[in-house]
This record gives sequence, structure tokens and C-alpha cells, in this order.
Amino acid sequence: MSIHFAYLSQGQFHLKDGDGEVRLIESKFGHSIRDRAVQIHDRNAWKTQGSGARFMSGGLLWGAPQHDPAALPIAITGVSHGNSADQLVYALDTQEISGIFRLDEGATQEQRLLHIADFRVGRLHSNSERIACALTRKRGNSCIAVMCTDGS
Repeated sequence: MSIHFAYLSQGQFHLKDGDGEVRLIESKFGHSIRDRAVQIHDRNAWKTQGSGARFMSGGLLWGAPQHDPAALPIAITGVSHGNSADQLVYALDTQEISGIFRLDEGATQEQRLLHIADFRVGRLHSNSERIACALTRKRGNSCIAVMCTDGS
């Protein structure tokens, strides 16, 4: 008998398939968010570097605080089974955007069911028909949202 399970550890999604090795599931959407942040940073780097950088730092003598866009935190905040035994549904959260994704067994690409910038997606639970999740606004207000497992 082989046992399949998924778990979260330090915001990362791990999957154990039967007798195989534990594998880290990485979100292509999460990587695209990080890559876009790096591109925006590189495109605007001239504003904070060189002799004119003090002018663009908003009058601060020591300059504007620097953030490494390549270190943008991407966390998986919830995981549940999908509408069948071979599907997993998970929530992803970054500083700018959150989303809910579905991963089918054997698939290498996740399917995006929802992405939203106004809310942070927290814990979620799924059954064969619906996904329920906790949504939190940036100000701290929370609510429970329900959607169909196909993303509608």
C-alpha cells in the first residue's frame, strides 16, 4: 500500500507520492511574479544609482531603502485535495498578489483558478464541488469566500 500526502513547511509545498521521494512543488505563477519584480527593478535601477540618485531618493540623505526583488517572498498558505483524488488545490501569497491554483497528478503545470490583488488568500478547504477559503484585506478585515472547484 502506498501513501500519498502533501504538506506545508515554511511556506513551501511538499508532495510525497507513494514510496517515492518527497518533492518540492514550485509555482510557475509565483516565479513569474518574482521575475516581473526583477524586470521592473532593473528597468528603473537608473533612478537609484549614479550621481543623480540622491535627487530621486525623495530628499533622504541616505537614499531610499533598497529591496532585493529576487528575494520576494512567495508562500503557499493553504493546501487541500481537489474535486478528485488525483488533484490538489493550493493558495499562494506574495506581497502584491494572491491566488488559488489546481495541480493534477502527473501534471507539470498548475492551473490558475483565481488571482487577486485586493485580498490575501489564507487557509482553504475543498470538497468535490466547492473551495472555501479565508480572504483578508490589507487593512485586516477577513471573510470566507466560496467558489466552484473549476474556478467559476
